[in-house]
Amino acid sequence: MAKPNRREDFLRRERTRNIVILALIVVAIFVCSTDVFKDFTSHLFGTDKEETSASSQEEEESPNIETGDLTVYCIDVEDGTSTLIRVPEGDGTRDILIDAGDSESSDKLLGRLEKLGISYIDTVICAHKDSSSSGGMSSVLENFTVRSFYVSGSDSDDSSELSEDINLAAASRQLRIQYIDSGSSLEFGDAVLSFTSDGSSTDLDYSLEYNGCVLSFTGDPESCVSTADESFSTADSGIITITIDDSGAIKTETSK
Repeated sequence: MAKPNRREDFLRRERTRNIVILALIVVAIFVCSTDVFKDFTSHLFGTDKEETSASSQEEEESPNIETGDLTVYCIDVEDGTSTLIRVPEGDGTRDILIDAGDSESSDKLLGRLEKLGISYIDTVICAHKDSSSSGGMSSVLENFTVRSFYVSGSDSDDSSELSEDINLAAASRQLRIQYIDSGSSLEFGDAVLSFTSDGSSTDLDYSLEYNGCVLSFTGDPESCVSTADESFSTADSGIITITIDDSGAIKTETSK
């Protein structure tokens, strides 16, 4: 009777063990990738409740805005107002930010923008170069991807009117500073921004025309924006949301 080959027996057991281990790994990967496993772990650790709560909170904070509406957010930034304009374009928007408040309000403004889901800003405009309106501008340039940057005045103006922080932030982002003055206008699809000045400084007021409606802005929180019929203040409300639909109807909403 032939004796069993111990080496062949050992190799056979090793192959069997490796096959079993490989099969268990494949099963584990499959189970972990299924919704059943995810639901189980969510229930076990309570993450499903946290996600639901966070989702509900985001829904409460987001205004009820229809796709295709132009939306304007006038945000109180202490002594001034920052204006975010979201112009519908395709399935998304072109976002324009005008002024950024003072440096002490920059965290508040950044928080507002992040809650609105802003990560990329098509155009940033510094319409008022005083510190109460432009002090937070460098933080905006540093924290968001910006395509173009405009400043009130002309390149022949005294460069000291624009803070060193803004110049450095623009340079670090390789943003070319472009200039706008009274009488200038910028078009964003069907929306047109027009700039005016009383001539006493290079600071600019501006108006937005869209679907036959005109909104006028001053940057003053006491009367930051007005229509043909009424004006609005961010001094008491914190943030004003104005929507203009494709028929030209205006809807306003205030929140803290």
